[in-house]
Amino acid sequence: MSWRDGGIVTSRFDIDFRWLASDLPDERERSTLGEITITADGFCATEVEDIPARTIRSSARLPAVRLAEWLAHNWWRILWEPHTDSPSWRYSHRVANAGGGYVWPDLTFSSDWNSVQVQCQPTARHETALVRYTNSFTTRVPSTVFIRAIDSFLEGVTGRLVLTSKEESGLSVLWADLMQERQDPDIAWWRQLEAAMGYDPDVAPEPLLTAIGTLMDHYGPDPVREVAAFSRDQTVSHLQELRKDADSNGAAVHVSRCSTIREQLTAQLREHDVDWERAAKAARIVHQAWGVKTPVTTLMLSEIFEVPEGLIQDSPAAGTSPVVAGFRDHDNPDQFQFSWNRRHPTSRRFALARLVADHIVAPETELLLPSTDAATARQRFQRAFAQEFLCPFTDLMEYLQTARPDSDAIERAADHFDVSRQLVSTTLVNKGILGRESLTEWVA
Repeated sequence: MSWRDGGIVTSRFDIDFRWLASDLPDERERSTLGEITITADGFCATEVEDIPARTIRSSARLPAVRLAEWLAHNWWRILWEPHTDSPSWRYSHRVANAGGGYVWPDLTFSSDWNSVQVQCQPTARHETALVRYTNSFTTRVPSTVFIRAIDSFLEGVTGRLVLTSKEESGLSVLWADLMQERQDPDIAWWRQLEAAMGYDPDVAPEPLLTAIGTLMDHYGPDPVREVAAFSRDQTVSHLQELRKDADSNGAAVHVSRCSTIREQLTAQLREHDVDWERAAKAARIVHQAWGVKTPVTTLMLSEIFEVPEGLIQDSPAAGTSPVVAGFRDHDNPDQFQFSWNRRHPTSRRFALARLVADHIVAPETELLLPSTDAATARQRFQRAFAQEFLCPFTDLMEYLQTARPDSDAIERAADHFDVSRQLVSTTLVNKGILGRESLTEWVA
C-alpha cells in the first residue's frame, strides 16, 4: 500500500472534436477548425453561450491546432508540476493561454502526480465578445485517464494536419519528440524532475540537476523529487540544512510493528477509496495497532515513538528550512531521525504524525521522508493521516456535540485535541460541516 495506490472516484475526461469547413487565413487553423467539446466526469467545460444567436451549445468552434500545440508544449509541466501561484504556472496550466486571439474556456489543470484536478470557471461577458463560457465546476480524474484523452486529441489533430498539408507541421515534430521522450525512462524521469521544479524541458540549470541527481542516488528518486517540487532551486540547500539539523538537534523516532501495520494496510485498504479515505483508514489502523486513545497527548506520542517529551513540547534551536524531513538508514528499518524544525508544539505534533504516515507507506529503499507544502498525492496523504490520527472526525464531533460549531467551540476543540484551530476547521470543512469560507478565520 502507498499514496500511489489512492483510488479516484471520477474516471472520465474527453476532448471530442468534429471538423468544420473554414475560410480562416491561416492554413493550419483553417484545416483544424472544429466543434470542440471538453468534458470531465459529466461536466462540460466548453458549454458556451452564443451571444448573437442567443443560444447555448456544448461545443466551442475553435482551431484545434492552437490547443494541441499548447498541450504538447506544456505536457510535462501539466502532468508533473504541482500547483503554485506563480505566473509561469498559470501560463502552463490554463487553457486560456492557448492563444491565437481566440476565446478559450477558463479551464485549469492541476496535477498531484496521481490525478489531475480539472477546474472550470465561467468567462466574463465583454461587449466585443461573441461567446461566453457558462460552466463552473471542479473535479478530479486519474492521470492515466487524462493522458489517454490528451494523446487521442493530439493524434487526431496531427493526423488532420498530415491529411491537409503537404509539409510536416511543427505540431507533428513536437508530438513525435514528446512521444520519444516519454518512451525513454531515463529521459522521462529528468523531464518530470524539470517540470516538478517549474522548468520547461532543457531549461533547468545543469549544475542544479547534477546536484539533485547525487541526492537521488543516496536518498531515492521519488522523495527527493517531492522536495524539489516545493523547494525548486533551493532543493539542495534545504536538504543539506535538514540533514545537518537532524544530526545535531534531532532524535530517533521508533515506529513499532511496522511490518504488521503494512500488512494490515495492504489487506484492509480498498483500491477504489479516494486518497483522504485511505489516509483516514490508515490512521485508524495504527490507532488500533498501538492502542491509541484520544485525545492523543504529547506524553502518548513520547511513549509510542520513544521520543523525549521535551523534544516535542519545548522549542530548542531549530532550522529555518520550510521543509520537514525524516532520515532513515538501512540498519534500523523501524526508525527514522527527525529534524524538529517547527517551533510550535502543535506544529511539531502534526509534523511528526505526517512523517510517521510516510514511514509506514514509503518503500523501505527510500532513506528520505519528505514533508512539504507541495500539492502532491504523497503530501496530501500525510496531511489527511495526521489530521485523523491526532483529531479523529468521529471523536471531534462527539466532543463538539453540535453540527454547527462556532469559533469558540472550534477553539475549545483545538485545545482539547492539542492541534491547531486550522486543523479543526479544515476537518469540518472537508467533511461538509462548515463552508470553505470558515478557513479564512484562522491562520495556519
